[in-house]
Amino acid sequence: MGDDHGLLAMLVHEQFHWLEEDRSEAIDAAMAEFGTMFPDAPSGGPQGARDQSSTYLHLVVCDLEYQAMTLLVGRERAREIMSGQTHYMWIYDQVLNNPAIRQVNERHGFVVD
Repeated sequence: MGDDHGLLAMLVHEQFHWLEEDRSEAIDAAMAEFGTMFPDAPSGGPQGARDQSSTYLHLVVCDLEYQAMTLLVGRERAREIMSGQTHYMWIYDQVLNNPAIRQVNERHGFVVD
């Protein structure tokens, strides 16, 4: 069952990438805020995404993933799945432990109801 939840998280994550096309202006605005907040955000390796811009994008995508997984499997299980990832580790840590990430995303309309 735990593996199924991990696969579900992966599917949910990938589906939120569609927002890049549908909500590009809001994505760009959120990413700009993250760039100001985290000018030295990691890129590459297990901590960040492909490059710094992708790291900022993933602060949106991974927070949406967390919101959705919380609705689907509960907060505790969602945190367990995300904190156990071996990629995007800095990004997931920010999503799980830095309330400013959610505040930025909410300000730009990235909320899962």
